[in-house]
Amino acid sequence: TSGVYTYLFKARPTSQYWNNFSAMLGLMSNGKVWVCNCAWGAIEPIGNNIPDEFRLYQNYPNPFNPVTKIRFDLPAKYGSVNSELTIYDAAGRLVKVLLSGIHSAGTYEIEFDGRQLASGLYFYELNAGKEVHVRKMVLMK
Repeated sequence: TSGVYTYLFKARPTSQYWNNFSAMLGLMSNGKVWVCNCAWGAIEPIGNNIPDEFRLYQNYPNPFNPVTKIRFDLPAKYGSVNSELTIYDAAGRLVKVLLSGIHSAGTYEIEFDGRQLASGLYFYELNAGKEVHVRKMVLMK
């Protein structure tokens, strides 16, 4: 989305984020602010453990109707990394970008709502750093 936006920030430590449900905002360690205008559900860090390796877990439940959860790990070696989680249909067409922005190392979970989609096979892909992982999921209505 293009345009000029004005945001008011309260003092918070770096690598924390704010979510106003239309944009994700964060303060990087170099003092710059990043903004991600994304159409996605809430993303939640899970616990305080920092993973050792990059991992994309199988969604659950699977098959699902209409909502499923996707969990992934970003390892400490990445520090803060640009991450993108996308959904594709069986023909390889982009269906939705669930997540796009900079994230710190940790375990995250995001909810995907397939209410607007037809039943069938879908793929979800996580890109972070130089790594890409893909998994299958089935929407059954």
